[in-house]
Amino acid sequence: VLGHCNQTSQIIYNVTGRPADEVVDYVTIWKLTLYDYNAGAPCVYETVKQAYENVPLEERTTTTFDWDLLENYTASSHCNRGIEYADEITKKFYNFTPDTVEE
Repeated sequence: VLGHCNQTSQIIYNVTGRPADEVVDYVTIWKLTLYDYNAGAPCVYETVKQAYENVPLEERTTTTFDWDLLENYTASSHCNRGIEYADEITKKFYNFTPDTVEE
């Protein structure tokens, strides 16, 4: 799992030019990690890339992404399966909402 987390962090950096912790919150990095584990790095890359490309150029250095936004940018049914997997795994054990995550 740590390897998938590192890979996901690198994908975020490759797409945005910014460290993952500046782009996504704790919940989102873990859901992206599970997404990577289930559907693969190409799906994560395309999802993050599509979301990033939809941000106006002048906002790209400050924009952050949450899971709810990113899951709207999946490219295929194969990738959607990974989104559903991440949602299913996390909802069984955790109520990941901004109110329950301590920073």
